[in-house]
Amino acid sequence: MESDWARRFMNLAKEACDWSRDPSTQHGAVIVDSDHNVRAIGCNGFPRGIDDSPERFANREVKLKIVVHAEENACLSCARTGVAARNTVLYVTAPCCAHCAAVIIQAGITKVVMNYDGVDQGFLTRWAGDIELAQQLLREADVLTVKYYDR
Repeated sequence: MESDWARRFMNLAKEACDWSRDPSTQHGAVIVDSDHNVRAIGCNGFPRGIDDSPERFANREVKLKIVVHAEENACLSCARTGVAARNTVLYVTAPCCAHCAAVIIQAGITKVVMNYDGVDQGFLTRWAGDIELAQQLLREADVLTVKYYDR
């Protein structure tokens, strides 16, 4: 039964990927409470009101400085709408980076389900050190992490 919920929420996170305007990387995240209610959805992209033209996304140096990751956007959406992220589960379409791990910990999220199916090997290679540090931080903070595979 729990795997049915995990599949549903991961599919919703994957749907949120389509909302990202980044032509090279799309990630989605969903925050869910213990009653399976969706608290927030996020995708990676620039902050509200910031020009998200293809030219700006093409400048990798600028893009990496200003993009808000899907996990961050979901947490910020909770804060913006006054909905608590504390004691929730986060479903995300790729492994988290260290910065997002810090945001997740501060938000009070207690479990993170990270999709590993279909994640680009180049992404995993580029972010390997960051993903490893994120895992370490989440373990230290007693945030349960689950590797998700479609089956």
